[in-house]
Amino acid sequence: MKRANTYIGSPVERVEDLRFLRGRGQYIDDIERVGQWHAAIVRSPVAHARIINIASTAANVGYVRHSAYCAAKAGLLGLTRCVALEGAAHNVSCNAVNPGWVATDSNYSACEQEIAIAGLDITVEDYRRRVAEDLPQKRFLDPDEVAALIGFLCRDEAFGITAEAITIAMGSHW
Repeated sequence: MKRANTYIGSPVERVEDLRFLRGRGQYIDDIERVGQWHAAIVRSPVAHARIINIASTAANVGYVRHSAYCAAKAGLLGLTRCVALEGAAHNVSCNAVNPGWVATDSNYSACEQEIAIAGLDITVEDYRRRVAEDLPQKRFLDPDEVAALIGFLCRDEAFGITAEAITIAMGSHW
């Protein structure tokens, strides 16, 4: 990862290693992995472009043994706001969605890791049940719930929503 001060004063579009996609109604997802913050502004003279970054509730809180993850997700929120401001004049909106606990394969793997790190002798299903008991709605989000929010943010009616970090976490902070 490059030093943060390398880009002070440089707009997103001038960072030398960014890839750009220009044209009508084309979209790009250029966040390669957590901690490697690359962005692309999509310019289209006739269509609105939408960039939706998937951050996490971890962007807003700290958690034991999760410093790199929390810091990376917080950085993604900063990038989201900068891209939104720089893209606004080019019909680009950029937002971040901060999901809480979502029942995905990735979450399953993360739960396996948490069980191993904590030295617990339980199944992933039991671990998930324990976690869900502490969540306000006593359940994990379904991926379709997160997808519905993202779909809304891509609608023309939502173009005025930009530079926002929108949490979908059933009232949970983590």
